[in-house]
Amino acid sequence: PFGHLELAQTIHGFCVKSNMVFNSSVSTALLTIYTRLNEMDCARRLFDESPDRSLASWNAMISGYAQNGLTEMAIALFQEMQMLDIHPNPVTITSILSACAQLGAPSLGKWVHDLIKKENFESNIYVSTALVDMYAKSGSIEEARRLFNAMTEKNDVTWNAMISGYGLHGHGHQAISLFHEMLDS
Repeated sequence: PFGHLELAQTIHGFCVKSNMVFNSSVSTALLTIYTRLNEMDCARRLFDESPDRSLASWNAMISGYAQNGLTEMAIALFQEMQMLDIHPNPVTITSILSACAQLGAPSLGKWVHDLIKKENFESNIYVSTALVDMYAKSGSIEEARRLFNAMTEKNDVTWNAMISGYGLHGHGHQAISLFHEMLDS
């Protein structure tokens, strides 16, 4: 049977033959397909061969690495992006914070937090939620709660990140208390 990877490769081949692979949007879409299929070698080859890398293509690769558990690769690519003076956007930041959370690397997360302040992304709910999640998963539960309390806007994911953080680190009473607070809000 014809599988998803074969379909992606067929589409990729068509894009190469029709010279559409050099279009940044097309190559980023292909990158995203490969990362979602966990075909990171194919995605990286395509990324490396792209003559004009957009921020979206950097985001697709970093997110793909993070989502497929290749956190060190996500961080290395993010650091390369920084060395090339390519400024991240909130999508980049949430992906790299996810990698930091998976690694349980609070020192790296603090470096990203400083970058968030520099780029003025603190008011973005997705960035703030990713920060809460990263600190909570990394064991810095007090810092997670401080950031959580400072947020003017929270969504279900924000509440869940903080409640899960409490549960993950054996703070069951705080988790239940915060759950009730969420229900009341």
